[in-house]
Amino acid sequence: MNGPIGLLLVDMQEDFFARGMTPTRDEVIAGAAQLLQAFRAAGAPVAHIHTVCAPDGSDAMPHWLPDKMLCVAGTPGVLAPEPLRPAEGEFVAIKQHYDGFVDPGLEPWLRAQGVETVVVCGVYTQTCVRAAVLGAYQRGFKVVMATDALGTDDVQFANMNLAWLGARAAKLLDNSAILETLR
Repeated sequence: MNGPIGLLLVDMQEDFFARGMTPTRDEVIAGAAQLLQAFRAAGAPVAHIHTVCAPDGSDAMPHWLPDKMLCVAGTPGVLAPEPLRPAEGEFVAIKQHYDGFVDPGLEPWLRAQGVETVVVCGVYTQTCVRAAVLGAYQRGFKVVMATDALGTDDVQFANMNLAWLGARAAKLLDNSAILETLR
């Protein structure tokens, strides 16, 4: 990886982990926590993308309505698991749909930190992670997908997306390769 790198954690929130996923909740959290600890220790920029919807569903994704509301403001489901909670000084982008770059502060914050490459991890690989990867790529960032810290509820679709993104928009690296670049 060239230039300064930053970590982007996508939808690491309890409501998304409450559903079945592959790898397991614990495996995804462990992989992401390993990266998060290393990036923090290296003083590298960290940003979190969180979905937060109004209690009345007025800003939720249409396919969630009326009975699938997730990540409702003020509920425990909107929180990140303890090891992945944002720390002071880390940017938190708020979104209601797939692409975290709709938060107008995310790109300027990354640029102000000097980030040239973003390492993306999160859930779900085929939806919001994919959107974040493409959002970063379209804005001129180099993109790495942390394969040890991605989760999905649809393995076949996630694998198709990984293959497509890996051939066009991102490098696919495991945690050991990513951590080596921080040394």
